[in-house]
Amino acid sequence: MAEESKKNPFVSAILSLFFPGLGQLYNEAFLKGILLIIITISSIVTIVHTGISIGTNVIHGEEMIPPAGMIVRIVTAALIILCIWVYGIIDGISGANKFNVAVANHTPNPDSGNKTITLEKKASVIIKKETTSLGLGVFLIICGLILLLVQFGLSFDFLIQFGWPIALIILGGYLLFQSLTKKN
Repeated sequence: MAEESKKNPFVSAILSLFFPGLGQLYNEAFLKGILLIIITISSIVTIVHTGISIGTNVIHGEEMIPPAGMIVRIVTAALIILCIWVYGIIDGISGANKFNVAVANHTPNPDSGNKTITLEKKASVIIKKETTSLGLGVFLIICGLILLLVQFGLSFDFLIQFGWPIALIILGGYLLFQSLTKKN
C-alpha cells in the first residue's frame, strides 16, 4: 500500500479542530465536509449578527437588556457550533481510519509494479466522483437559492434566522440516509 494514499487520523483531527469540516475534506468526504462548514459558518454569522443587533440597540439607547429571543439564538448557535466541532473531530478520526481500511483492501499485483485495479476499486472511484459531484451540486443549488431569495427581497436577517436550521435538517437527513443505506 502506498504511504501517500493513507490518511493520517491525527492530521484529520487537527484540521477538524482548526475548523469543523476540514478533516472531512481531507478524508475525501466532500459532501459531509461542506455541510459541516456551512452549518458552522451559518452559526457564527448568526452569533455575530445577533450580537451586532444587541449592540446597536444598546448604543441607540433603545434597550439596555436584550430580548430573551436574541439570547436564546446566540446560546443555541453556540451549542450547535460546539456539537459540530466535537462531531467533526471524532468523525475526522474515524473517517481517516475507514479510508485507510478501504485503501488496505486493495492489494498490489505481484506480476507488476502497479496496483491491481479490481472491480471494487473501479466502483469506489465512480462512487467517489458521483459523491463529489453531488456535494458540489447541492452546495451550488443552496448558494443559488440564497442569492435568489435575496434578489426577491427577503432580508438577510430572514436567511440567518432560518438558514442554519435548514442546514441542520439537511445534514441530519444526509447522515440518516447514509446510515440506512449502509445497513441494507
